[in-house]
Amino acid sequence: MASPAALNAFFSETDTHTEVIEQSLIALEKDSANKEVINELFRAAHSLKGNAGLVGLTEIHVIATDMESILSDIREKGAAVPQQVKDKLFEDLDKVRGLVEKARGGSGGVPSVSKGESRAADAEQDDEQHEEEHHEGGHEGGVAEGHHKKQAGARCSYLTFMLGREEYGFVITSVREIILRRHITHVPNTKNFVAGIMNLRGMVIPVVDAKRKLGFAGEGDKAENVVILENEGMVTGVLVDSVKDIVTFEENMMVPAETALGAMKGDFIERIGKADKHSILLINTGRFCDVKDKYY
Repeated sequence: MASPAALNAFFSETDTHTEVIEQSLIALEKDSANKEVINELFRAAHSLKGNAGLVGLTEIHVIATDMESILSDIREKGAAVPQQVKDKLFEDLDKVRGLVEKARGGSGGVPSVSKGESRAADAEQDDEQHEEEHHEGGHEGGVAEGHHKKQAGARCSYLTFMLGREEYGFVITSVREIILRRHITHVPNTKNFVAGIMNLRGMVIPVVDAKRKLGFAGEGDKAENVVILENEGMVTGVLVDSVKDIVTFEENMMVPAETALGAMKGDFIERIGKADKHSILLINTGRFCDVKDKYY
């Protein structure tokens, strides 16, 4: 289950997202084909989905995923939003708000655990079991300890996101939250990969353009989301085109970047995750957001 701090951050961001969804739906009552409003509505549902998945609120995640899929289809077709769809989205919004209040404790509810978190919990439970075997097994404990170390790294969950047509991932334990792109203040004389700074609930944090830092020719002008990362106490925003999913890899589903890419791996790609019919480039967050790195 997510920590109280992560849940509080989720609640704060969700209040913003649900307000955006409500105002966008009201605006669509006047103009059902307004592309800008539809895009804003889609981004809010997309961010809500990602944040709900991060904190393990699966019911909200499912509803937001459905909203996102409906809006994605409408965006692709360039069509107006039918009244029955608007009515459904209003109903989904009401459901989300009810579930948020339940998660806050208003109805004594307990947040659900996502599939990724469930797997992580299972792995942690296995680790504890093998640790106990190590303490209780005397000489045989040496074997148990080796097995314990193997189990500890057996699974790893990543938040995946898109940069252009490629999918990348940050290890889930480094991700604090996902937010919609908001105003970023440019700072003179910074390195080219620094997009600027932003205000995150009273805290000023640097924002890195993931495309620039990874050496893409283009910049993050099309970025819809900011992924908030924390590494060794330092909080950094990372501009990405869009957040996609939370993926859990078994150890045999990942290969070292050196093995797959050789010298092409660059400074930040650590491993390659093998997903259905495609590969995901997994970033070493500690190197990508190095606390010793100079932004100027």
